[in-house]
Amino acid sequence: MRMRFALLFLAACDGPSEAPPPPETTNLATSGIGVKLDVTSNGAAILLDATVIASNGTPLELGPADVFSASAPDAPEKALGRYAAGQYALVMPSQSQTLSFSLLRNGKSVSTTMLTLPSAFTIAAPSAPTRAMGLPLTWAPGVPGEQLTLTITGPCLPGMRLVRQPDPLGGGFTVQGADFSAATGACKLAIDLERAGAMPSALLGLASVGGAKLVQTRTLEIVTQP
Repeated sequence: MRMRFALLFLAACDGPSEAPPPPETTNLATSGIGVKLDVTSNGAAILLDATVIASNGTPLELGPADVFSASAPDAPEKALGRYAAGQYALVMPSQSQTLSFSLLRNGKSVSTTMLTLPSAFTIAAPSAPTRAMGLPLTWAPGVPGEQLTLTITGPCLPGMRLVRQPDPLGGGFTVQGADFSAATGACKLAIDLERAGAMPSALLGLASVGGAKLVQTRTLEIVTQP
């Protein structure tokens, strides 16, 4: 432990050092540019978060002539903005399940991929639930290949958190009374349900090291009684 603190002290004495910026994409063919793209919809807006990497997995930065953009049937095309080295994001108000993601070079599209998000849904729960009777939750069933993750947090759960993976083709899940702790009084629960594609979708014309992870997520807060 003392040795670790000594090394940290010596590193601090050397002063801060900044990592060199990653190489730019300017002189690379599109097949040498990979993108790890996270696309998440909450039903009202779509968040795109893109990280640029080379075909060998090393970090890249978009060159001055290169721009990422996205659009949807109910949202005009907009550019993703840089928020860190090699990382770009856009929040696009849209209720659409489909969107397009493009790489533009000198204002012209050199790669465009149409993406389809997992099935949309809403979470429904009883208006006056009691924990002793269990908590039934319902939603629209998904399609083969999708995955579901249910996360519930609240002070009446052991460890304040419950995580389950319901049947992705089913239309709901019931939290059993035994899943709750012996808390008394009202308990507020935050329910988060994530529906994701089974695997990343390929981005046309770009390096295969990347891909798009597509997710629909919904949240619901309810107050339960014992």
